[in-house]
Amino acid sequence: MDTVPFQFNGDILRLVAFAASRKTCASLMRTCRFLYHEAAISALQQEVYLSCDAQIDKFLRFVEAEDRTRLRYVRSLRLHLHLLSPEQVHGIIDSMKWMTHLTSLELSDGEHALRTYPEMGVVLRQLPTLRHLGSCSVGKLFIALLSDLDCDLTSISLDWSTVVGKSFLHREVAREDWAKYHPVPFLSKWTHCLEELQCTGWYTPEFKDDPRFDAVYPRMRKLFIVRDDFPDPLPYIRAYPNLTHLSVQSSHVQAQVDLRQRRDENLKRQVRFSGSGSWQDLEEYRGNLDDLYLLGLTCRIERIVLYAQLNDCRPQLLSDVLLYAKPLHLRVTGDGALLVCPRNAIRSLSLPVILGEPGATRLESLVLKISLRRELDENLDMDSGLSALATALASLPLRRLRLLVDASRIDPTPKGTVGQPAPPLPDPPFPYSNAERSLQAFDLDGCMQTLMETLPSLMDVLVRIHGPRGNMRQWEIKPKGGRELAPGLDWTDFEFY
Repeated sequence: MDTVPFQFNGDILRLVAFAASRKTCASLMRTCRFLYHEAAISALQQEVYLSCDAQIDKFLRFVEAEDRTRLRYVRSLRLHLHLLSPEQVHGIIDSMKWMTHLTSLELSDGEHALRTYPEMGVVLRQLPTLRHLGSCSVGKLFIALLSDLDCDLTSISLDWSTVVGKSFLHREVAREDWAKYHPVPFLSKWTHCLEELQCTGWYTPEFKDDPRFDAVYPRMRKLFIVRDDFPDPLPYIRAYPNLTHLSVQSSHVQAQVDLRQRRDENLKRQVRFSGSGSWQDLEEYRGNLDDLYLLGLTCRIERIVLYAQLNDCRPQLLSDVLLYAKPLHLRVTGDGALLVCPRNAIRSLSLPVILGEPGATRLESLVLKISLRRELDENLDMDSGLSALATALASLPLRRLRLLVDASRIDPTPKGTVGQPAPPLPDPPFPYSNAERSLQAFDLDGCMQTLMETLPSLMDVLVRIHGPRGNMRQWEIKPKGGRELAPGLDWTDFEFY
């Protein structure tokens, strides 16, 4: 009996191609004429990243097929121009003239590109479809380009810093003129459409008077500030009233007393500001604790993800921040002092204590990673610290918990290096430190069983204890339907990694 092969129609084949990776698209193109065209479209609508001559050579040969009609399907282009030959750069610039639907462009060094290849600026000024533009350096030429662009940018990424030497602002702009390059007035031609901004290396000057910027961006939702000594929140609060996502990672290294003085200044200025004083609320903050503390925000923040590891100087900052933010979801990493306050501390303030304060009363999701440090944490009582943490959690409306305690760094056993065998183990073995003994004594199963009985809302749990001496324990509860279906939680944002 002859069998009739099952055939997919064109719509199904097109869906397969547009769901495939670029590598899979290349394989699909060899199967039939239909996919030769459709898979090529799918491959080009994924981001194109070109950083060497060989990549550009392959790319140009690919897009010149089918009478260069493929170029109109390129949507996102990222160029790293430093190592490219002039011939290849001219080739890619010429091809950009045909990218009539290009929506996103990232340049590794926009100022250098415009200076070396003036035709690049001519081409960019003729791309009305651009919605995202980014550059890793900004100077006079890039500023002129921004003023000439005739497109509705919804996303901008500007890095004012340079690889060598000071930035354009430091070299060529008088300090009293810096205000005109503040992101709020500088990008005001896009007040009607801008939704996302990343600003890097723009250092907030000490304005003598409050800069009263008039521009308002009603569609702005996401703001990323990187490497700014002391970001001033007030201009952004006024200009971006509907902001939902804030990320700040500044470069200041200041004593806690200096941070408090600047925080007090920001708090006072927001109180004086006519209106709400701060944002009504934020959906998310990602970044450093020092920056969030310094900003002095008085609004609630639903999710807080802290990047830098907290040491024994920072629990007070966390307590002050949570008092206003009152988050639903919190991610914190720190050393042992975050869990067990050192005996010589002026104030006995640790995370178990903080979780019992008013700022933690709304907490539904907690991700906590504790990495014990050699010499600094080896005398801590981890048994009492973890028990105190469980007691604090039992009083919260917690639904989801991630707890990782890593004691591998306090193991004094000699370790081998890459390519070298480990030294022979001492005889007798090194004695256990107090932290190792107390961690080994901690009754993980009994503590978690008690917590579950006390806290019936806790439905999604993963606790791991690495150590002592290579030992690993885990306690887990999976929610019904799988973790990805946990109601109301974006679990991918709140894991250990």
